[in-house]
Amino acid sequence: METKTHSKKRGVFRKALRVGKINFQKMDNSVNQVPVKTGEWVLTFLITAIPVVGFIMLFVWAFGSGSNESKANWAKAALIWFAIVIGIYVLFALIFGAALLSALS
Repeated sequence: METKTHSKKRGVFRKALRVGKINFQKMDNSVNQVPVKTGEWVLTFLITAIPVVGFIMLFVWAFGSGSNESKANWAKAALIWFAIVIGIYVLFALIFGAALLSALS
């Protein structure tokens, strides 16, 4: 239970962190925000190295409700990079495929 002076200090703390229009607030240390340990990251990278399983696990970590927040953000970023790389591959395949077909005709 918070006392009146404790809640007043927290209000002052939050006001002190307000810079311009950005309001920085003290983060709660909930279950999904616990730092991921090094061993967990090693296991995560090992799982993502497995071709089909890794791709599926990226979706599970990115959009699952039980995954850590930092791991979920990393998985979302990895999926975005996958989409960018696949888009570049498709673009090159179309360009060079069209050039190859026109050269053979």
